[in-house]
Amino acid sequence: MNPHDANKIFRKSIIKGYFEPSLLNLDFKKSDIKHPTIKDDGLMQSNLLHLFFDIDTGSDYPDGDEWFMAEFLFPYSVKLPDSLKGPDYFSS
Repeated sequence: MNPHDANKIFRKSIIKGYFEPSLLNLDFKKSDIKHPTIKDDGLMQSNLLHLFFDIDTGSDYPDGDEWFMAEFLFPYSVKLPDSLKGPDYFSS
């Protein structure tokens, strides 16, 4: 098995074995929103914030088994204050 595939399996097991159960214990629920690029289901605590884990980005790095990314999606109706908007706010 190549490192890319092994890292994805390792990352997914950490998410499914630790993060998802921990978040579900904190009243998170499965999200019915689909992420545009992440095929796995996300979690939400309310309908205002949806959390998705990205297991693909960086999985080809030598230390790719040690980290992964989380993405947060806000509904279009939520207005964020300018102080929270970064340089990549309009890129997605």
